[in-house]
Amino acid sequence: MSAREIADAQIIQVLRELHEDDPEGGYRVLADDLHDLGFVISERRVWRLCKIAGIQSTITTRKRRYQKAGAPVGDDLVQRDFTADGLDEKWLVDITVNRPGSRGGSEIPRG
Repeated sequence: MSAREIADAQIIQVLRELHEDDPEGGYRVLADDLHDLGFVISERRVWRLCKIAGIQSTITTRKRRYQKAGAPVGDDLVQRDFTADGLDEKWLVDITVNRPGSRGGSEIPRG
């Protein structure tokens, strides 16, 4: 075994002990704990050793749940026929969405 492999094995033992004390912490927390103990080691190396040793944080991110599109807001009384035989039979309104701070395309028609 090389000196690097021996050092990695010793660090993995320390990582396992630290992980048993606080299983919620990920590799960044473990790297900070190693720095507090006096180890000079990069986060990337801690990540690699945690991956080799199978050490993971017990806290994971939640998956986002997307809602399916609901029913239309209103009934289509015009049924896509916009021609009128006389005055005041059919009215049409174009509703636009204005999103402050967005670039371009801020006036997007709904529907």
